Amino acid sequence: MTHTPKPQPHPMTMEAEQAQIEEFLREFLASKVELAVGLADGLAAIPQEGWSEAIQGMAPLMLASGEEPFSVAEFLVLASVGRRARHLQDPAAVDLDDPATQEVGRQLSEVWTCIDARAMARAQEVAS
Repeated sequence: MTHTPKPQPHPMTMEAEQAQIEEFLREFLASKVELAVGLADGLAAIPQEGWSEAIQGMAPLMLASGEEPFSVAEFLVLASVGRRARHLQDPAAVDLDDPATQEVGRQLSEVWTCIDARAMARAQEVAS
């Protein structure tokens, strides 16, 4: 009886790996922009003088659903990005080399870094 060697997967080429990473980044950015557009659209339906109260009123709902609530400043940054970057909701429209797209990514990253840090601190507080 002969033993047939198990086929080994072919290692991914550097180009294929780079393409896969870029596709992930496009889809990730598009999903965050989609959320920001939703926030911008929601704010557009509220008179400006009611924004702070509406944003703060969302906090208990977000906490109840397991999400870290946005601060008013974070919400306003996200809504601003949503208004300016609506076209980036489609991953095919995301040009990772475009400076304007990179700026959108930087702003979103800054907001989510703050949100994630608060979520981690809250989790540690609950755990202790």
